[in-house]
Amino acid sequence: MRKWAPIIVISCLLLFFIWWNSEAPVGGGVYPEKQVGVELLVVEEGSLLVPMTLPVRWIKTYPWEQTPVLNEISLFDEEGNIISAIGGEYKLRIPHEYDWYDRNIQGEIELYLNGASFAEEGSISTTTLKDSVNTMYSLNRISLVNNQKRRNFPIDNNYQYHLKPEIGIEKLWEMQGLMYFFLDQNFDTPNGFLITLTGKPGHSLEEIGFWLPGMPPNYFEEHVQYNYTSNTDQYNNSSEDFVGENLFFPETLEERSMVIYFPFTPEMIDAAGDSLLRLMPYFHLRNEVGESYFTGGYGSIGPLDRTISWGEFIYKPDKKH
Repeated sequence: MRKWAPIIVISCLLLFFIWWNSEAPVGGGVYPEKQVGVELLVVEEGSLLVPMTLPVRWIKTYPWEQTPVLNEISLFDEEGNIISAIGGEYKLRIPHEYDWYDRNIQGEIELYLNGASFAEEGSISTTTLKDSVNTMYSLNRISLVNNQKRRNFPIDNNYQYHLKPEIGIEKLWEMQGLMYFFLDQNFDTPNGFLITLTGKPGHSLEEIGFWLPGMPPNYFEEHVQYNYTSNTDQYNNSSEDFVGENLFFPETLEERSMVIYFPFTPEMIDAAGDSLLRLMPYFHLRNEVGESYFTGGYGSIGPLDRTISWGEFIYKPDKKH
């Protein structure tokens, strides 16, 4: 029996490493999570620095690897301008506990839009990049340096930051929830999703902040629909398509509850691919005296293809760099 012990141990270790390497679709390193869509950021009055968080995946090279320290992270817009950066020695933030044998681990990088930061042990200093902030930034590329190795990740403008001012007036309309819309027990891919808004009649809906790759330019006018109802149970695995009216802005809200249907067009489904879709619309409203406010900006982040593991949704580096 003793002569077989080394063979058994080696075989077990070999099987462990085969399984462990199968836990990620790429080699070791830090990779941006492949989210697409819109992120709403609220800007304090007079602020030129907007805090934000970049979701990433840390793929461990070996089980006992320590949390990585990044030397540089830069975010670029479609014109090649840096919109956020951090240098020095930034230790990756790990928001959740993990086991030593986990290989594919969720991480976060804390940054500032319109900010250039420098990290050293125990402190981070930040200066502004420009003397004003835009209302929208489109993320085209991420450059990341780890272990003296630079990787460039093409984002191809599939991620947008929408900046809105912090408004102190009372929000009398609120987003109550999000529900996927499946038709005829087809649970492989949803036909779209539903948002419920509740509030005081008489306010007007001025704009919806929502975008996904592949969305047609006339999406809201020709595809989005709404009706006034307080019961969405009828749309839980419905046998009939959503019935409502086309949405045109501004829309005066006549009842206390409104359901809005956001369908996924064939172009949007095709463009989704292996991405995590940010289904987190925000709503610009105006009260009876003309004051504007925003609500929403939360909801769901997930794939249309439910068969792919969450950890596989990552941006791959550009092999040309």
